[in-house]
Amino acid sequence: PTPGDPALAERDVVAYEDETWIMVRQGAATPRRVAKGTSPAVSADGTLVAYCPEKEGGVTVVDLTGKAKPRRFPATPEAVREIRFSPQGLTLAWRVDDRRVPGNPHDRIESVNLAAPDAQPAVVVPWLPIGTAFDGFGAGGKTLAFFVYEGEANQLRLVDAHGRALRQTPVSAFLDPTLDSSGDKYPPSPTSDTLLLAAS
Repeated sequence: PTPGDPALAERDVVAYEDETWIMVRQGAATPRRVAKGTSPAVSADGTLVAYCPEKEGGVTVVDLTGKAKPRRFPATPEAVREIRFSPQGLTLAWRVDDRRVPGNPHDRIESVNLAAPDAQPAVVVPWLPIGTAFDGFGAGGKTLAFFVYEGEANQLRLVDAHGRALRQTPVSAFLDPTLDSSGDKYPPSPTSDTLLLAAS
């Protein structure tokens, strides 16, 4: 495609996985390695990157400006997926994939308040079906959206910051019913709780 405005590209910060490495590209600079891990996420202002470290598990948050030391938040088990920053970057949330529970494996969503220096993760939504996908925060960081795969009843659910259910909508309400299980990523708008991005 035709290149965009170079001035806009200079502000972009992207984190991605390259084999076992978390890579960060800031503007036109050469991409750099951060650490070995998975599931990277970048804060909206481009100053923080969060990821699940390869060996330790849990979530590590790195200040890309170098002004603060990395912060580590443990998770049990270590399998962390879909790390998301709130639009303001004050809250971080992720999905924990817990398949170790005998006879009842499940997922859960945890969050942590990054504004608190000694904050610890808290469970926001417990006991979700395996295969849940955490899609992110809604307007103002006050809501969380996640997709629950339940065969013919695939749903997008919206909860508040304390995990209280606000709304659940069958995915077939806004996608072709024959294609609604083709994806589980429905990112909510950071400015409106009535908008989300869907693709079939």
